[in-house]
Amino acid sequence: MAVTGSVIERVDHCGIMGAGTSFSVERTSVRDLAGVTADGVGGMGIAVQDQLSEFPRGVLSLQASTIVRARTAGVAVFGSDVAIGSTIVRHMLPTERPIGTALYVVASMTGRRSAGTVDRTSIQGAVLTGLRASDSDVVVTATAIDGVASVGDQFGDGICSESVDMTSSVEIRDTVISRSARAGISSFAGDVQMAGVRLNCNPIQLNSEPGATGLGFHDEGDNWCGCDHAAGTCQILSSSLEPPPMLPPL
Repeated sequence: MAVTGSVIERVDHCGIMGAGTSFSVERTSVRDLAGVTADGVGGMGIAVQDQLSEFPRGVLSLQASTIVRARTAGVAVFGSDVAIGSTIVRHMLPTERPIGTALYVVASMTGRRSAGTVDRTSIQGAVLTGLRASDSDVVVTATAIDGVASVGDQFGDGICSESVDMTSSVEIRDTVISRSARAGISSFAGDVQMAGVRLNCNPIQLNSEPGATGLGFHDEGDNWCGCDHAAGTCQILSSSLEPPPMLPPL
């Protein structure tokens, strides 16, 4: 399946969804996904998931597209593969309870890891997290994440790597993360590799919470922490933070 040069708007549950199949979305606008209610039911831009274990993984290629005003997730990936490039996700809608993220890459209920790449993508005005990887592997390159908001003074991280049942791995290169409400990058027992990352004006630039499966942060050089033109130290804190709640399964 291919969706090209289209506009999809004012949808309650999910703008585009694929299960156990391969599909592509290119030069398409998905917008105004308010959901069934304001408490986080529905309101996803694009979602891909696997099926039962004997069926293939889902595979999504998302290129040169925009997702605007989704509520629970701009892109949600459950036990599948995703490649996102030259895409804008912005102006997430607020929720009454803490649930939601711009890019959500997690293992499925069947136990399959997700894997994804995010390249030359802009995330603006997300809620709770800009990108969240849970029990999955994600590579982020040449991407900008700005202004991730909290909900009720809770959460608000640019990128979150979380290990629950398996080790989560996030590799971040040549990327800018600015003005998150809580942390620029947070690790909840997750592995984070950084090179050429600029962390700008985040209250906590780097936060790591321990766990049995996590490998922590790896500084591979040319990283910068500070606020605007004032450089600081890329210090890893452990501030007893909690990860945001998981999204409900599709």
